[in-house]
Amino acid sequence: MAQVPKMNTPIKCKKPTPMMAQYEQVKAKHADCLLFFRMGDFYELFGKDAETASAVLDIAFTKRGDTPMAGVPHHAHENYLAKLIKAGHKVAICDQLESPAEAKARDGYKAIVKRDVVRIVTPGTLSEDTLLETRRANHLMVLTKLKKEYAAAWCDISTGDFNVQSLSFDQVMPAIARVDPSELLLSDDMATEFSSLRNRATIQEASFFDLNNTRKRVLGFYELSSIESLGHYTNAMITACGAALTYIQFTQVNVAPRLSRPAIFETNSAMTLDPSTIRNLEIFESSMGGRKNSLLHCLDNTKTPMGGRLLAARLATPSQNIAEINARYDQIDAFMDKDMRQNTQNLLAQMPDIERALSRLSLGRGGPRDMLALRKSGHIANELYSLCEKAKNNPVFQNYLTTLNNLEALNAFTQILDRAIIDEPPILTRDGGFITKGFDEKLDHFKGLRDSTRQIMAGLQKKYGEITGLSSLKISYNAIIGYHIDISAKQATPLLDPAARQDEKLSIFIHRQTLANNIRFTTEELLELEKDISKAGEEALKIELELFKKLSREASDLYELYKLLSFSIAQIDIASSNAKLAIERRYNRSNINNNTIDFDIKEARHPIVEQALLSRGNRFDPNNCLFDENNKLWLITGPNMAGKSTFLRQNALILLMAQAGLFVPAKSATLSIADRIFSRVGAGDDLSSGRSTFMVEMSETAIILNQATDKSLVIVDEIGRGTATADGLAIARACLEYFHDALQCRGLFATHFHELTQLEQNLDHLACYNLAVREQDGEIHFLHRVEKGAADKSFGVHVAKLAGLPPTVTRRAATLLKSMEKNAPKEALPLFDTALEVHEKAAHPAVEALADIDPDELSPKKALELLYKLKKL
Repeated sequence: MAQVPKMNTPIKCKKPTPMMAQYEQVKAKHADCLLFFRMGDFYELFGKDAETASAVLDIAFTKRGDTPMAGVPHHAHENYLAKLIKAGHKVAICDQLESPAEAKARDGYKAIVKRDVVRIVTPGTLSEDTLLETRRANHLMVLTKLKKEYAAAWCDISTGDFNVQSLSFDQVMPAIARVDPSELLLSDDMATEFSSLRNRATIQEASFFDLNNTRKRVLGFYELSSIESLGHYTNAMITACGAALTYIQFTQVNVAPRLSRPAIFETNSAMTLDPSTIRNLEIFESSMGGRKNSLLHCLDNTKTPMGGRLLAARLATPSQNIAEINARYDQIDAFMDKDMRQNTQNLLAQMPDIERALSRLSLGRGGPRDMLALRKSGHIANELYSLCEKAKNNPVFQNYLTTLNNLEALNAFTQILDRAIIDEPPILTRDGGFITKGFDEKLDHFKGLRDSTRQIMAGLQKKYGEITGLSSLKISYNAIIGYHIDISAKQATPLLDPAARQDEKLSIFIHRQTLANNIRFTTEELLELEKDISKAGEEALKIELELFKKLSREASDLYELYKLLSFSIAQIDIASSNAKLAIERRYNRSNINNNTIDFDIKEARHPIVEQALLSRGNRFDPNNCLFDENNKLWLITGPNMAGKSTFLRQNALILLMAQAGLFVPAKSATLSIADRIFSRVGAGDDLSSGRSTFMVEMSETAIILNQATDKSLVIVDEIGRGTATADGLAIARACLEYFHDALQCRGLFATHFHELTQLEQNLDHLACYNLAVREQDGEIHFLHRVEKGAADKSFGVHVAKLAGLPPTVTRRAATLLKSMEKNAPKEALPLFDTALEVHEKAAHPAVEALADIDPDELSPKKALELLYKLKKL
């Protein structure tokens, strides 16, 4: 299997020792990984691996001969793994497959312990809590292309979720932005086509995506005879799923995680958000970086990890299904009752992460506390059931009851765990001591031997004393002969007399050793007991581990039921937490419909900005936004700092929240479903790709112009400001006209090109609005109020003063501005001289295509193909 270009090469020693030869052999197979090579209580790294790890982990390294060497403790290696994975490295874990004693028994004293890689740790295949973000999904994503067909598959082995989607070229980047994978797999051809992805992807050879091999992989993994049983999969979708499974089985070294069957993600089921829109709207990260002050951070009041992850998924994929959206609203309404909401949230606050505990158990990486998590989830589910039963007249809670009532099998398993697992178990299974007394008779026996040797020997000594009637009889222990019966030489005589030994009671004693003053004996019972005692601790741990494996298998058999419970808990969590937000922050339910135009928001607020203001004791000034047939595209002017960008974003965020099934920060909202939201706000370059700020702006604008429809919402700010005034003005006008005439979409178009306001006379659906300011004594005051009409100034010099430019500069700028305004030509720019130019509406793409057709030259087949093309346009 081909991997990314090799970062490290095997150690080259002139005469490697057998152990180093073993290391080189393993390293050669995993050249793209840092190799953790188990040696006793440490994982050792050699050569460039050691140098790399020491730099990332800030650990010292020494040398083995001429070879750099560094190590991390085996028992604490996960802490170091987390840092290496975060730094972008992959780590191959090479463990000892036998003990030194077993190796010696096999090949003598020169034997080398068998070692091999048991797992490859990569960013997209993590399962440990210490390596994962609790509220963020950890997706491995695969992109494929067969002929002209694209597909993506993404899965999270820490939760078992698996999805697949058929894509067009234009949908590839939005899909990546929506999924936000921790690791991305591409073929070399795909990396060439999408060159911007190459540096963040794991590149595989084309053979890795072979259709026949990937099909077999899918069938084998799910034990199917036909792909059709999974649903209607295209060849590209099959390839993407199979490639993901191949990579998982390679990295997990054939330990198969439990993964749900790949669910087909229907492209038209959710609103599409492209990367720049997700970034500009600060949905998951703020403009400063990090989760804080993002929309998700602002809205996430969930109590469980499952609820937090589902909320993030809903914000990434706002629904286009009105019935689904209204069902989510109904769930929120159901928790408006204070007692019901508080009681539910108090229970949810105790709910562990069911999905990830179950995943670790299925992978063989779980611990006693994962089992405890399943036990706890079962009890909390029953308490939730009791709560829902009290409100069963509400259809929402009746639905929850139906789900929770189907979990009888989980209750039976929960009862087993009640008997099996102690209340405060250790973290690791290897520590033992997590199975309760009385659960397994054999385990109790060995634990008793391990923990009660002195009491057992005292009891046996008393027993033998009574049999023999000898007062000096004692059971002793030494390191040479172990446990033995010690009797004074004088009293031991009867036990040595053959005649006396005819007594059945005395025949059990076996002469062991004669000393000057004492004679030592043993019995078959004592010999067996000694063997048991010597291995009691080892056997007790072995039995506990076997019992744990059995319980893990039973948990895995209940995988689908636990997934159903987890999803129900997440839904309840989102509904109850959003109800709490709705009450505390005055959020309200939207009225959603399928009309093309409807967009009527009363007293809208920006959720993130409002929370920031409230935290400082300030209030947010709300605004209305209404689109209709004569008012579908707003042209917004006004000074910087007046709130144009906030107004643009808040309306987009409210539509996004509404379609995600959440209540919104507005007095009321009547909204028609949008297929996409496009946001072109802010400025930034892309130096790594050699793109200037203006080029990035134009690229993002091009995506909007090429992909928006009449059902989309478009918000754009300052198109054309990154180039010369005439160029920028021309581009801005052309874009505005295209939005109005060709796309006919709902849109908010903010600009400092005041000349554009003249187009209100020529464009039927364009309306001018401005952010009001009050000018007093040479100072301006932002009113944060959107009003009808156009602004006549940008107040740039005033904003420059607020920013702290030196007074000398701002006074000079004000003087120059007055001079330019005084000497400016009174006639309009030719671009807007309506006396000379009559606005011509841009032709619809279908009309342009028709203009190029010669009907006399069309065959019936070509005419039919053309008809389909025109219909699509």
